[in-house]
Amino acid sequence: MKKEEIATLVKYRLEQAQITLADARFLLDGNRSPQSIVNRSYYAMFYAALALMQNIGRCHPSTLASSAFSIRNS
Repeated sequence: MKKEEIATLVKYRLEQAQITLADARFLLDGNRSPQSIVNRSYYAMFYAALALMQNIGRCHPSTLASSAFSIRNS
């Protein structure tokens, strides 16, 4: 994978993390269910971890996609 493609993927994952964390904050401020807040917080960390793993070259993009799929469907 080219450096530009990796940078694009990392940027996308970090944007996902930021949006998901903002969702968690919205839920927290609205006194929503703890399960929903934890869920959004978990995925914010998950997306950030994917970005880190890709950035340091520790995970191939197809591995990231399959791990994301398996977590979402468990």
